[in-house]
Amino acid sequence: MTVSTWAEGVTLWDDGAARAVIVVADEPLALLDAAGRPRLTQRDAAVRLADLLQRAGGSGFEVVSLSDAPTEPPRIFVGDGPHVAQLGVEPLIEPEGVRIVVRDGDLYLLGEVVPAGTNNWAASVDRGTMHAVEIFLERVVGYRFYFSSVRDQAMFELGTVVPELDALTLPDDLDISDAPAFRYRVAHGTPGGSVIGYRAGQSEAFLANHTHHGWDRLYGGTHPEYFLLKADGTRDFRFLDYAEPGVLERELEHLATYFETGKPIGMLRPPTARYIAVEPDDNYPDSHSAAAQAVLDYDRHRWGRQSDLWFDYVRRLAAEVDQRWPHMRVSTLAYQWHTLPPTFDLPPNVDVMLCMMLSTTMIKEPEAFAHNLDLVEQWSAKLGDDPSRLYLWDYWCWPGFWTSAPTLSPRTQQRWLQQMRGRVGGVFINGGGHPDPYQHFMYAVWLRLLWDPDMNVEAFLADYCERFYGPAAEPMHAFYRLLIDRWEGVAWPQSISQSYASPLLIYGQTYPPAVIDELQDHINAARATLGMPLRWTTDVRGLAYWSVRNSTEAPKRFAFTATQHEGQALRPRLRWGGREVVYEGTLQQGDRLAVSVDGEATLERVALPAEELIPPARALSDDTPVRSNERYLVHRVRLDRPVQPGEKYLVRVRGMATDGGDSLIAFTESAQKQKVFMHGRFRGGDEMTTAEQVVTIPEGMTRLRWVDLFRGNKQGEVTYSQLSVTPYRPEVEPMSPINVTDRLRWSPIELGPGDAAVLAWDAQSPRAGSMTRVELFEADAVSAPTSLSIHHKRLAWMAKAFEVFHPTRSMYQTNNGFFVAARVAAPHVGAPPSLRVTSTEDAEAVPLVRGRIDARVPFENLGFPADVPTQLRFVRDGQRVMMHIDVENAPVPGETVTVLTRRAVGDKTEELVLPVGGDNPAAHWDAWSVTATGWRGTVILLTADDEQPLPKHLLVQVEHQRGDDRYVLSPRLDAPWGAFPPNRMTRLLLNDDARPRRTVPDDRSEPTDEDLPF
Repeated sequence: MTVSTWAEGVTLWDDGAARAVIVVADEPLALLDAAGRPRLTQRDAAVRLADLLQRAGGSGFEVVSLSDAPTEPPRIFVGDGPHVAQLGVEPLIEPEGVRIVVRDGDLYLLGEVVPAGTNNWAASVDRGTMHAVEIFLERVVGYRFYFSSVRDQAMFELGTVVPELDALTLPDDLDISDAPAFRYRVAHGTPGGSVIGYRAGQSEAFLANHTHHGWDRLYGGTHPEYFLLKADGTRDFRFLDYAEPGVLERELEHLATYFETGKPIGMLRPPTARYIAVEPDDNYPDSHSAAAQAVLDYDRHRWGRQSDLWFDYVRRLAAEVDQRWPHMRVSTLAYQWHTLPPTFDLPPNVDVMLCMMLSTTMIKEPEAFAHNLDLVEQWSAKLGDDPSRLYLWDYWCWPGFWTSAPTLSPRTQQRWLQQMRGRVGGVFINGGGHPDPYQHFMYAVWLRLLWDPDMNVEAFLADYCERFYGPAAEPMHAFYRLLIDRWEGVAWPQSISQSYASPLLIYGQTYPPAVIDELQDHINAARATLGMPLRWTTDVRGLAYWSVRNSTEAPKRFAFTATQHEGQALRPRLRWGGREVVYEGTLQQGDRLAVSVDGEATLERVALPAEELIPPARALSDDTPVRSNERYLVHRVRLDRPVQPGEKYLVRVRGMATDGGDSLIAFTESAQKQKVFMHGRFRGGDEMTTAEQVVTIPEGMTRLRWVDLFRGNKQGEVTYSQLSVTPYRPEVEPMSPINVTDRLRWSPIELGPGDAAVLAWDAQSPRAGSMTRVELFEADAVSAPTSLSIHHKRLAWMAKAFEVFHPTRSMYQTNNGFFVAARVAAPHVGAPPSLRVTSTEDAEAVPLVRGRIDARVPFENLGFPADVPTQLRFVRDGQRVMMHIDVENAPVPGETVTVLTRRAVGDKTEELVLPVGGDNPAAHWDAWSVTATGWRGTVILLTADDEQPLPKHLLVQVEHQRGDDRYVLSPRLDAPWGAFPPNRMTRLLLNDDARPRRTVPDDRSEPTDEDLPF
């Protein structure tokens, strides 16, 4: 424990005991939350202060109302008000401004207060006191808030640096005034959900996002003319035709109903106190109605062709709003095909959020920086150079959705925000493309830069490494410095027109293998500094990959354990570099397989722990139940847990429903998709009872986002308490360890000095409902440590996200395992392969890798080794070109082989989809047969004749589909947007004189047959 080094003055606590009282007004004012909504009060800020002062060492802080407060100092006044003005402390006037001052022995933590009517709020609102509390805790007490979740205690402890002070004395002349440079600072996807200390907030109450919802149900049968007309003359009922006058008429009717009754009709986002938001859904296509076609401007190409169409609707709506509801403003996005400003002026009651389709992850490229700056200047001029009317929506999620690569750019972001100061009101940060360990540092930097664009980012980085990683600060500073320098400093050889950078640029230019080695060496050096061996614990649902590097000068050997927590795993195996360890058996629930560094295997059966999924902050007890006779949604718990169909969960809850009420509990994938229900468990009666049910994740559900407790049928009153959700794990009979070495096929898991490898875990059994907890560790780490320091926990949490890859098939789920992705992609970066086609006897065998022709996510875009070995041989037989395919596993229903061919660059691609098996395989195959180990077949790709002889080369891509799994000849390494032809087609050389050449491919096109050799 230490004592604060402040000079003598006001003592807040001494010897761990509080010496001051925290005081709030008798009627505390409303306080903005991080989203800019007045849902808290100044008392909430005072309670947060008391809690955090106690964590730092000052126990016993009371929060009292002014009428109950002592009359003598020391006191801590939280929140401005008339009582503060009477004490002679000047008011604050800057939006969200803060004042931290010691006066006459008291401490004041004050924020700007605005009068009733501001932003159409009904009462006065305090917009700065929570910032004052958190700034005081950072600058004076010594806290650091890197990701401090208010909902998750574990995340709070991991992401918060808590000072340890026996005493805290403040100087008599303490006086800090501050205010944000940007009035809008909002982030999506922050670590742990709702966080404190990030300086997030907004004072303008701005909102803009997609709005129109449910119109197909309302008007699809009666007014088809409201909906977008497709080229074939049919209607697309997902979208409205904004050139159709009836759409605006209905919109105005909906708004009138809402303002009169509060009932939203056809609105995904009803109006706020200040804004009427309007915006089409994503990927709004062109309408082919005559009215729409008259205003679509195809000369403005991709980002501007719909600008006049959409903003004409906005200006017509704004004119009506000005007449009917003059206190309201209209907000919208400049987004996708209406990103460019319209050719006409917009009314003064319209505010715009410009979506950075070329996001600031890309402005490290000078051309991208200049492009974005020009676009902002165009919009600023269109909106009268008024920063309160222009905001930015920035996609930090790109390109992480598709590459797993972190994009840390604090210096570039600072330079950009310094340019934006005075031009825009602020930024919405659309995160979510990275796991929390990647993104927490950049979130903290970015939001603080929105508060102060002149902040010293280098000092922030050094302070972060020192406080977050403790003794491992030096190697971790080198790690972050290298990540930042590579992303910001490596110039790409091609221009970028959207927020996507292909793996060719990411892993070929910015993060090549030597850089990945150096980054992983820094992490290993940090481990060594903290005395941590190489060790990973991973919950595997089907597949998982580890990037392991030996940074020492001695060989390292590894062992592992595998404990089956859910379902079963048939013939589980660990694979790497053409070698594998295979257990020739099945792991049942409760089985634990242990494989030593020497290949000795034991199997035992253990009791599995009940793992509670409900975070403590959202747990319910009989002392704190939730009850409602008004709300439909009574209680929501965010889990955001990846799941597989077939997984089972045990739900327990106590409850009661009276006055005709009913219970309803839902496992929810999204706001519109409630997939699993417990219904009618509490009806009638006046006593709490307990209900439990095992629920099964259904087909199509990939993520358990929320557990929701409803007031079923919206009647009566319901009460809930003691909610518990755990993976369903029936009791198993323990079994003593037995030796199963004879069931093991084993190769030593060993890495030489400086070696790296990607290890993969999988099993042959269906993945649905199976979860295996795998622990992989070096020989010196057989026993897991019983306790870890906070620095150990932070490093392990961060390193695992870089070194362990969990496959996802959705770009809207978090991708991780950057080192794995980089090492897997590296062999495929550069030119697509070329093969010289010969006779059958000397044809080269080529394996397929994981992937798909229309890949959008790293797992299907980077070339992971296939778990089902499939080999191709391309041969010439006279004037025929054929493909022999050999697959180890027997066919499965619906299995297909798709072949794409193209004779030359620019030619039309021909597609052949071949079902595997069936009653008449000869109709699709030249030959096809099932063997003892799998199946094989022959496909004729090309037959020459006198009119069309064999070309010099043939471009080919092959996709083999087995259920949900797909495998390709060459990974796509391509842009995820649009139906572009794959640019990773393998070149089959059919003429001995053919000399394959290429240029570096761009994100869309096939490499051209010019200039550079393969």
